[in-house]
Amino acid sequence: MKTLFKKLLSVCSILFISFALTACGSNSPSDVAKKYVEAIYAGDVDTIKDLVYLSEKDKNSPGADEAIKGKILMLVSEAKSKAEKKGGVDKVTVADTPVSSDEEFVKIKVSVKFKNGDEKNSSVSLRKTEDGWKVK
Repeated sequence: MKTLFKKLLSVCSILFISFALTACGSNSPSDVAKKYVEAIYAGDVDTIKDLVYLSEKDKNSPGADEAIKGKILMLVSEAKSKAEKKGGVDKVTVADTPVSSDEEFVKIKVSVKFKNGDEKNSSVSLRKTEDGWKVK
């Protein structure tokens, strides 16, 4: 009975750890760049704000939060308008960019395919922080 309980406990522990790791998602530079671009076209201001790098000074300055949200809203509204004229976003893909563990800055190439067949290529600059990769 004790052996069965130990096996059951170890299986449950393994399952819990796998679900926890999967739920956290990946924070690779490519994943962050893709989430950022998708959030721009989706109009997801909160996600964009979470993905953008802010210095401690910027985070703590009075009125910074509202100013940041205002700039993000301008970016989002312009991107959404352009996407709507092209039938919306069909797919966002990122170039496979190898990043070494000691790199602090990286540029990820991103391609947005629109439903009308147009494609836009750009790059997203990222910075490694204590909280993971952030858009610079």
